[in-house]
Amino acid sequence: MRILPSNSPVLRGVSVPALPSDIPNSIIFEMENKINSIPGSVGIAAPQLGISQQIIVMKHSNKTLVIMNPCIKKFNTTKIISTMEGCLSFPGIFLRVERPLYASVSFLNEKGETQELTFEGIDASVFLHEYDHLYGILFIDRGQNRATRREIERKYRVKPLNLKTFEYMGVTGLDG
Repeated sequence: MRILPSNSPVLRGVSVPALPSDIPNSIIFEMENKINSIPGSVGIAAPQLGISQQIIVMKHSNKTLVIMNPCIKKFNTTKIISTMEGCLSFPGIFLRVERPLYASVSFLNEKGETQELTFEGIDASVFLHEYDHLYGILFIDRGQNRATRREIERKYRVKPLNLKTFEYMGVTGLDG
């Protein structure tokens, strides 16, 4: 499987929930292989490989975490982290993005077991970046520099969406 280019229509689509029992181990293996073999990579979402299902694989606490059907329970809109983000679908492009400092989520692991975690700091940014992919949102849609966003739009032929900074699947922030 190859990583889809930035202008692929799949990247703008909304993914369907995954049924862990129906996901071949080869897909999870391939996603893990991608983030472990590409220098600097910390996460990948299934749509980036052309699979329109809600699956994320990311590095977290020195291990690889498989996340299916994530649901954000709460995140903070008053404390943010501003980082330079890149994306496997936009090789070599980095853009400053502001995201909530933490996000509490529930999800299914690769065994179909319900898990709950609170991601903080850079882990929250990584999770939210990959979560966005499940809903057709790209990091350029959240980029802070409009001139850079326009340059990316011209170069990659991808039109950035105009999003509220802290909007995730219709949730605009649940402080607490």
